[in-house]
Amino acid sequence: MLSKKFDLVVINYVTRKIKRGYYETEFQLITDTPTKFNNYEITDQYIALTEQNIMQQPELYLWSHKRFKHRNKVPAKFQ
Repeated sequence: MLSKKFDLVVINYVTRKIKRGYYETEFQLITDTPTKFNNYEITDQYIALTEQNIMQQPELYLWSHKRFKHRNKVPAKFQ
């Protein structure tokens, strides 16, 4: 929403573990023209990239991302 409103570039990053204590980060351009996208298309692309990264490196998946995985366990104030 903000990238479309202010016409901001949208970038995703992927961090890979090289060896213990060494990481490499790659930045991926999602779009530099967000105003040309329909609502939620940019979000869908971001989610696809995130899912792809998780499948490639499940050991780096943050546990905090799992907190609302099961909708029936979501606290009522967040629904």
